Amino acid sequence: WAGLSAGRLEQLHPGSVFLPVIGCGADANPNPRGKYEFAGQHAAQLVSAIESKLVAAEQLTQLAPTAFPVAHFGYAGLPPEQPTVAHLKALQSHERPNERRWADEMLNTLQKMGRLPETYPMPIHTWQFGDELTWVFLGGEVVVDYQLQIEKELPSQQTWVAAYTDDVFAYVASERMRSEGGYEVDSSMIYYLQPGRWQSGTQSLVVRRVREILAETHSEERP
Repeated sequence: WAGLSAGRLEQLHPGSVFLPVIGCGADANPNPRGKYEFAGQHAAQLVSAIESKLVAAEQLTQLAPTAFPVAHFGYAGLPPEQPTVAHLKALQSHERPNERRWADEMLNTLQKMGRLPETYPMPIHTWQFGDELTWVFLGGEVVVDYQLQIEKELPSQQTWVAAYTDDVFAYVASERMRSEGGYEVDSSMIYYLQPGRWQSGTQSLVVRRVREILAETHSEERP
């Protein structure tokens, strides 16, 4: 539906390019869904909302001509929980093939490497337009709690957070969702061939790394 809306907006505004950017929406879905006609309905709603903003464009805040973007890049090493060998061997006879495949892969890795991966490098990069706008790009399927916390903690006048960028390696649940569990938090890690769900403290780690990456950008700008 986002792509449909972009296509319609480009028809309405020849010469313009509209690029949908996914925010931290891993725990959000449009409803109803499942049919192409529903995608068209959601696209029409989005086009209407964007058109209303464009009509009032004189009220929008423009970036200063001197606000050139400063980009920076780094990683956050996300630590997964580690399965036991007994658990992995038990899943080798599971009725579902995905569980068997995951267990076989983990045991093969243990045999070859002597251990399972202890962290995964989640890519993070930022674009900073002076103090007016900071855009944070996170890898993975990131949930909305990250957006809300990062917006709250960064000093920019406006902070945008986008997910699914550079690498989509797994579902990145928040601390709140981790305690709730469920398919995305727990079972989806099997399909991504991760050793387990992310350990407690992952949300704080990601937000801290965002702040550190921005601080590195500031230090490089100082004479």
